[in-house]
Amino acid sequence: MIINVVWLPPENQWDQYTFQLLFNNRKWLPVGSYVFAHHKSFDTVPNLARGIILVVPHKYYVEKVDWINQSVEKYKWLLYVGTGNEEAEFPIEQIVHPNKIVYYT
Repeated sequence: MIINVVWLPPENQWDQYTFQLLFNNRKWLPVGSYVFAHHKSFDTVPNLARGIILVVPHKYYVEKVDWINQSVEKYKWLLYVGTGNEEAEFPIEQIVHPNKIVYYT
């Protein structure tokens, strides 16, 4: 099974490194495990994708919550990974999706 991972720019933030290791299949790839397809925008995610993992560097998207919500509404499931919210300015409670799991650092 292929799982699509969308990395909103800018990528390669220091607090995303653990997620990069988890989703790159380089450290460990057991038989039958998931394969991750990486995307830099929603535009390259296949239309038939049922769900995505979305990695958002929060400090760059404080004013773009509505855009994020509109971008993920077509998916049946969402694993939302928020990073870089040390200032606690990102309104994580405003991310709306009927079938989501939220993880943030």
